[in-house]
Formats: sequence, structure tokens, C-alpha cells
Amino acid sequence: MTVITFDDNLITGNKTIDEQHKELIDRIQQFVSACESEDARVKAIKMLDYLDEYTEFHFKEEEKLQKDVDYPGLEEHIKKHEEFRHTVKVLYDYLDENEGPDEKFMEQVKINVIDWLFGHIKTFDRSVAEYINIYELAHKCKEWALDNRWIISTMPMLTEKRWRNTSVRLSHFYNPSKDRYLDGIYHNGRIEADTETEAIFKACQWILDKDSK
Repeated sequence: MTVITFDDNLITGNKTIDEQHKELIDRIQQFVSACESEDARVKAIKMLDYLDEYTEFHFKEEEKLQKDVDYPGLEEHIKKHEEFRHTVKVLYDYLDENEGPDEKFMEQVKINVIDWLFGHIKTFDRSVAEYINIYELAHKCKEWALDNRWIISTMPMLTEKRWRNTSVRLSHFYNPSKDRYLDGIYHNGRIEADTETEAIFKACQWILDKDSK
């Protein structure tokens, strides 16, 4: 019997993504077990439906996470998801046209489902998780700045729909209890940055450098 498990090599570092991957791999295991059982064709179709349903949910959730943080690799990631959707369709067609899962079918499952998913997790999904962690850290830095009476305002320059040459405005409170600002703006210019997160980190570094003088 083929055994497929989620192990430490598949951890991305993002709790939501990892939990969904565990469920996805569990469903793949059930699908493979169905393919290896008696009356395999009927059970395989049923479990492929079960796998397909969760795959759609997971892909939509993962793509939403990327949109929420303006992940620059979103379009390429969506294309990879489309590859897997096509694989599922091919498997449906094979089961529809043949008596059931045979050796050729199981080879497709191994290469285009199991190996594909494991490779996808270790590369594409891990990159997403790392980017989300950096994004969250950047916004913690922004909160730190606010706690120190600095407001970081970022405005993307619309170049190729990316945060490039981001305009950063830094304002400082007169009195934090009165929600008032200094008349002068300490820094109002363009910071070369490919992403909003990079712009925030550079703004925070500017604050640290200024406060250390």
C-alpha cells in the first residue's frame, strides 16, 4: 500500500497553509488507497471528487493570501495551480475512458499529483510563506514607528502595478495625546523599493538612524 504523509520537509512556516496542506495530502492518500482497493474505479472517482473539492478550496484560499499581501509572484503561482487543475481533469478523463486505475494511471498520479505537489510546496508555497512573514514583520515595524510617534505613509508609484519608487512620508507627533503633527515633514521623497514592505523597512531604518544621531 502506498503511504503519503505530511512531514517536516513540507512545512512552509505559515500555519494556515501548512494545515491546509495536511488536509490536502490526507485526501491524496485516501484517493491513492481507493485506487488500490477492490472496485477501484467507483471508489477512485468518488475520492477524486473529494480531492478536487478541497483542492479548489485550498487554491482559492492560498491565492487570496497572496493578494492580501500584494505578493509579486501571484500570477506565476496561479499558472502552477492551473497545471494541477488540468492534471485532475486528465485523471477524470482517464477513469471515464478506462475500466479503472491501472499501472499507467498510478504512474500519472505519482508524477503529476504526489511529486508535483511536494515540489510545489517546497518551492512556490514556501516562498509565499516567507513573503507573508516578511510582510507581517514590516507592518510590526510600522506599528513600532507609530508607538514612537512616527507615522509612515506609503504611496505606490504605478509602475507595472508594483510598489516601485515608493513615495514615503514621515510625520512626527507634537503630542501623542492630542493627535497633532509637527508643521514640518522630516522626510518626504522617494525610496527605491520593489515592494511596500521594503519601503517600510527603509523608512524604519531612516527613523533609527535619525534617532541615533
